[in-house]
Amino acid sequence: MVDGVQTPRQLDMYDDCTMVASTDIFVVVIGGPSTAHILIKPTQTLGHMLDAYCKRYKINRSNVQTLHHKLIQLSDFSKTIEELCIGDGDSLVAQLNIEKEPNIQIDVQATNGKRTSFLIRRSTPLQKLFQRYCRDNAVLRRNVVFEFESRAIYGFSTPSDLNMKDQSVIFVKNK
Repeated sequence: MVDGVQTPRQLDMYDDCTMVASTDIFVVVIGGPSTAHILIKPTQTLGHMLDAYCKRYKINRSNVQTLHHKLIQLSDFSKTIEELCIGDGDSLVAQLNIEKEPNIQIDVQATNGKRTSFLIRRSTPLQKLFQRYCRDNAVLRRNVVFEFESRAIYGFSTPSDLNMKDQSVIFVKNK
């Protein structure tokens, strides 16, 4: 980063291109986690630039709802920067649709009847919950089995995979 401006190499977008300072333009993309300064060729497509932006910030491209330039919504990502009349120093505004999924409460019940509650996202692997339970209860992971609906659960499974609802109960049994 030079004076707060990200270089093309940092954006991982020009591995196959040779940059020429006199013909390339800076475009500023505002939105998401922060503002990105992108050096791009006028002959490259808007889609290429958007892909680089999404890759840099680990955003799924489908989460970009709209992209605006001078109050005009851009929708044809196959057009080049030049065709869209985007010039040096112009700003694009990306409106993102990034919703955090809500947490659900999962109860873990030991054989002695003690219940411990955890908040977890439906897409989070249960391994995190297992590790925390074992740490908090001074139990070795290799000495217990976690079960849901009378079946052993693998750490890579998620609550979504197992169709868990809020306040579902996982049972812990000694091996």
